[in-house]
Amino acid sequence: MTTKVYGYLKTPDDKPLERGSIRFILAAVGAQSDSLYVDDNALHAYADTNGYFELNLWPNINSSVNAPYDVTIFQSGEVVESWEAYVPQGTSSISIDDLYALYKSSKGVPVHLTSIDNVFIKVDEALAKAAAAVAFKKTAEDAVASATDAVGRANTAVNSANDAINRANIAAATGTEVRYVPNGNLAVRVGSGFWQQPNAQKANGWPKDEIWYHLITSTHDNTGNNYSLQIAAPFFGQSEYYIRNTDNQGHKAWDRIITSGNQILKYTKIQGFKWYKAFKINNGESFQAANESTNVVFRILGQTDFGRTADRQTSFIEASFGVRGPRIRPVLTSKGDSNFGPYADSFQFRIYAEPRPGGGEDAYLYIRTPVYSQAVVEHYNIDSIPLFEEAGTIYHNGTDWVIPLPSTGRLMWDSANPTGGYQDMYVGNNKVYHSGDFDINNILARLAALEAK
Repeated sequence: MTTKVYGYLKTPDDKPLERGSIRFILAAVGAQSDSLYVDDNALHAYADTNGYFELNLWPNINSSVNAPYDVTIFQSGEVVESWEAYVPQGTSSISIDDLYALYKSSKGVPVHLTSIDNVFIKVDEALAKAAAAVAFKKTAEDAVASATDAVGRANTAVNSANDAINRANIAAATGTEVRYVPNGNLAVRVGSGFWQQPNAQKANGWPKDEIWYHLITSTHDNTGNNYSLQIAAPFFGQSEYYIRNTDNQGHKAWDRIITSGNQILKYTKIQGFKWYKAFKINNGESFQAANESTNVVFRILGQTDFGRTADRQTSFIEASFGVRGPRIRPVLTSKGDSNFGPYADSFQFRIYAEPRPGGGEDAYLYIRTPVYSQAVVEHYNIDSIPLFEEAGTIYHNGTDWVIPLPSTGRLMWDSANPTGGYQDMYVGNNKVYHSGDFDINNILARLAALEAK
């Protein structure tokens, strides 16, 4: 008796394998009843124009010794796949995908296969020994004992498989599959489960309007109320997570979950001899537009000269920068030894307008730290993503410190020369410095006047 092996050979785009064929070769001599099935004899089938083939093969699991088939698939004479196979008994035919699945499920493990009501069952070597006992006419008692033991193990395997199927069915029934929120409406009761929703609207109870949302819910089993713990997040990005207890209210406000990626207060270490491209301070297509403004708020705790008692010490700087149309609106407060002059031992701030790819300009705030210093910047920043890219290093030419320009863009504002600024700056013990006070010419004139005294 033989078993027909049949099926289609196809490419991943569901087209027939060009000049495809399949070959079965016994890898070892097989034995059954009064016959030997000789190894190294090839049975070859060529697929037709639809990729279909079929072969009639001896079911080698009947062998009293281990004799697998070596299966090889060819395309235009070239090998594209190979594996070992055991052709099962108890069925008139088996498809090539079932045969391959049996191989994948038992790869690397000695296994025998049989068919019970067209369901293929893996059983261990005990069943093979029982079959060998009958084939070689050993005592009936030994054969029955071996067969009974093998059948018991097979039944255990079938029961385990049924348990796994039942657990999967229970998981599906309890709602662990992903579903759409009915009518996209989260302002009404939604049961427990895992959900997804396109075109979510804040008016329908979502945190805000969004193209797609993930949603996890744990809802009270009383269908007459709307008490639910809900967690929502957009499909895209890594910084927006929302949570709420509905408290029987469909439009209950959401709280944003603070993570390491979206915390409002952040800290960045900077150190001396450097310009830093710190923030982009316009939030739209052009900072020139009158209806656009961005505020960047930060504090700097810095120390110059690394704590030498005879030199400059700790400085505490609070700053706020905003752009309103073409105007720069800075507020700077400094406590300690540092100032905002154009000197190597000073902090300095500049704003440059830089060309944007495709046209237009963006405004960027640059921060320069004094030589021999280090500082921590605490920045409160929602609308602008902090950059803190190194943009230039102070160096000494043997005579003087040289401070390079951090950008080739258009200089809009400079803390060392803020002529044209639109807001006073408070420095030291509440001393008010007006927009022209930091002009270098004014500074030199005041120094000359002091020396003349």
